[in-house]
Amino acid sequence: MATMMMMMLIFVAAIGCADLQLGGHVIVRREGHLAVTVACDNSSTSIRHHLVCKDRKWTGDLPMCPDPHYADQEGDGNDRVLGLL
Repeated sequence: MATMMMMMLIFVAAIGCADLQLGGHVIVRREGHLAVTVACDNSSTSIRHHLVCKDRKWTGDLPMCPDPHYADQEGDGNDRVLGLL
């Protein structure tokens, strides 16, 4: 009696996007598996940017958040910004 050998190929792929790592002056909040809201934590404005996950990559605009530790002589903190380019 002949022995029949069956081979099986299994493909595994991640769905969604990895967590954003943007630094200490940016707030990132997940909205489910396929969207995030991004905002500056030291900003006096309430501007929020929404990103969506498409093909395992985040798409959308990110805020340019000033880093207060790198303030210029006037102390406005706008000479260095953090963000994803």
